[in-house]
Amino acid sequence: MNKKFKLNLGDKLNAKDILIFTLKFFVATSLLFIVFYSFSSDYYEFVFNISKPIVEFFHPNYEVILEKENIIASTVSFINLVPFIALIFATPKIKGKNKIKLIIIGCVILLLIQVIYMSSTLSGRIDIKEKEELATSEFYNEIDDLWENLTIQKDAEIQKEIPRLQRMGKTKEDLDLMINNIRNHECEKISDEKVRNICLELVNEYEQKKKELWEEKRDNIEESFLTRTISGFLGGAGMIIFPFILWIVLCYRYFLESSAKMRKSTKIKTPHKNFKNDPINIK
Repeated sequence: MNKKFKLNLGDKLNAKDILIFTLKFFVATSLLFIVFYSFSSDYYEFVFNISKPIVEFFHPNYEVILEKENIIASTVSFINLVPFIALIFATPKIKGKNKIKLIIIGCVILLLIQVIYMSSTLSGRIDIKEKEELATSEFYNEIDDLWENLTIQKDAEIQKEIPRLQRMGKTKEDLDLMINNIRNHECEKISDEKVRNICLELVNEYEQKKKELWEEKRDNIEESFLTRTISGFLGGAGMIIFPFILWIVLCYRYFLESSAKMRKSTKIKTPHKNFKNDPINIK
């Protein structure tokens, strides 16, 4: 690293400075949290209103609506402005105007992160909803075919029972009613035990295959890789860690620039010697 960008050893903090910094940070965090909590729902709605057109641009068939009853529970992820502002406020050796400048820069960056996070989260929910609708549509189309195929497979067994039923005095209307009960999954209405068992086997097999088919469809319902990655990276612990990372980056840059300016302003120019008037001549 270039020497002019190194910090002076005098810039390091002693134990007293660290203690004061810690106390300032916790006091500022507590006060800012109280202030932020009073308008947290409004801030959440503000972030939502910025994110909404972005989400609707990528999902034009959907209208994103804010569920206000869930705002309070959702604002926790957006409280990271509080520790960041408290950190800047508590950091020593930064003048007032520079603190305001750093706070504004940091808050804008955190706001952008929050908008990206909310946009990706909302997009992820829409992705899931779209895939659920598609899977449901495909599922109902396929289960109709499934029932038809299974019924055809059982037709041979049912046909074998018809002569027996006719010998028992069952009329055509009775047989049609039995077949209709089978098609409607109403096995309990069938009086003949053998036909009822055929119906139960058919229904059980249908329900099992129906369950397997739905599980297969459900396996494909998930967020896209991009939205899942962004939400996972920025959400949760990311929202807590980012203010501290941002604080370190901005303050480190500030102290580097301040140190460089100080060295530049205090740099002593080395005077040039006039060798003509030098009493010592070397021949």
